[in-house]
Amino acid sequence: MNILLITPGYLPGQGGVQIATKLIADELNRRNHNVSIITGYFNDSPKFEDDNGIKIFRLPFPPINLDPWRSYIFIYRNIGEIKRIVEENEIQVINVIHYDRSYPFTYVLKKHCTQPIVTTVHVTWHADPIYTKWKINLKEPFRRILRLYPGLWFDKKSILASDYLITISKNFEKVCKELREDDKVITIPNAIDLEQFNPNVEPISLDCKGYKILCSGRISPEKGQEYLIKAMSIVVSSMDAHLFLLGSSNQNEIQKINRIVQKYKLERYVHFISPMPYENVASYYKAMDLIVQPSTSESFGIAILENMALGNVVVASNVGGIPELIDDGKSGLLTPPANPELLAKTIIKALTDENLRKSISKIATEKAKEYDVVHHTDKLERVFLEILKSTVN
Repeated sequence: MNILLITPGYLPGQGGVQIATKLIADELNRRNHNVSIITGYFNDSPKFEDDNGIKIFRLPFPPINLDPWRSYIFIYRNIGEIKRIVEENEIQVINVIHYDRSYPFTYVLKKHCTQPIVTTVHVTWHADPIYTKWKINLKEPFRRILRLYPGLWFDKKSILASDYLITISKNFEKVCKELREDDKVITIPNAIDLEQFNPNVEPISLDCKGYKILCSGRISPEKGQEYLIKAMSIVVSSMDAHLFLLGSSNQNEIQKINRIVQKYKLERYVHFISPMPYENVASYYKAMDLIVQPSTSESFGIAILENMALGNVVVASNVGGIPELIDDGKSGLLTPPANPELLAKTIIKALTDENLRKSISKIATEKAKEYDVVHHTDKLERVFLEILKSTVN
């Protein structure tokens, strides 16, 4: 098949969506499909790249930082170039990677392309009240008018316009089926590379005494780092423990988290780690005693799954798609979101109960095997073939 993946972000950018897209592209390419990718052009990334047979086309994003309008302008302004790429590469099926930075994509593409479109839903605001609830500040009316309401509209329009929907969690599948009212929706969770993430990975050496706790992901309000830092103020009062925050962010978010660190006098115990090459991530994860993902909103949590595959113990919030990965007390530990006191108690338990740690590690490793990229791509291929067959008929 000649397959086109369209996503606003791709490697070397950091994030679960970028990693998931890369794994899928590589596996489809390994199976002798012709894979092309259209993504955004940022900084000094090349405008065209041939990655071992995968054609990567990077198109310019508009300079405004206001989605969904930025992504709408991106797809609308570049539609001529996209159609040229589709025609020259004889694309048979288009797979749009759908999240808040790409809500308008399927809706606009469906008006200009005749190829069937499969949309993979990584985020939908219709499934997550954290985006739709009122915030108490003067900016809230403007956020709703300029971002939220247009985003919800584009989100729904793209979900309805797609020929087939793939959701990464059962939670999203339920919401999308309610919006579409048909059976063209299936859940195929994100996948991981078990050759890269497995219990035999050698950890790197870290010059750090005491327990090592990692939180991986961009520094952002919905990732819940502020609650983890508050929890750490309780944890360090009873044990020697250090928190490593691995991920990118803008300076405003980093400064906000730094102020919380300073407020609780945790400068000795909280360490900010810059994003690293993806091939080094597994060894870094493996060096940790505990992984904590305190999100207040999370569609899936690929870092959680990667750590489970390594045999690491994970403490995570009971939100979004996370409970589909973690069976509380068996393959990991779940806590309510935004509850530093209970989070601290769970962290201490996870670090000190050795029998529990061994049991969780064993079960988590087995659970992660269900998410191998090979199995994921088998299901994806079947969807592509089904939609092509129905189009021909």
